[in-house]
Amino acid sequence: MNKNKLMKKLILLGLALPLLMMPIVALAEVPQVGLDAQGIIDLIISITEWFAIIVFALAVIFVLYAAFLFITAGGADEQIKTAKSVLLYGVIGIIVALLAYGVVPLIESFLS
Repeated sequence: MNKNKLMKKLILLGLALPLLMMPIVALAEVPQVGLDAQGIIDLIISITEWFAIIVFALAVIFVLYAAFLFITAGGADEQIKTAKSVLLYGVIGIIVALLAYGVVPLIESFLS
């Protein structure tokens, strides 16, 4: 009987000690939450670069489509008018893509 009590106490102690040490393990390393200023700048740079690439690619496609419309217009005024407007939107897209690259240094200067 005495051996059973001792065994139960040892098992209970063996289970209780790791549970008592859990807060020490949990506080061993504090994770860093959020982004620092450089992380935010890098994120904005990545987003604007991807935006500029996508807009520039779409603008080039619009310009090529406008060229196709000009070639296939055959003198039809309505189709030439459509081609001119598509070309205008393509050029505006190229300008927006180029401006997106110019915004990055501006945002960096504001945030730093």
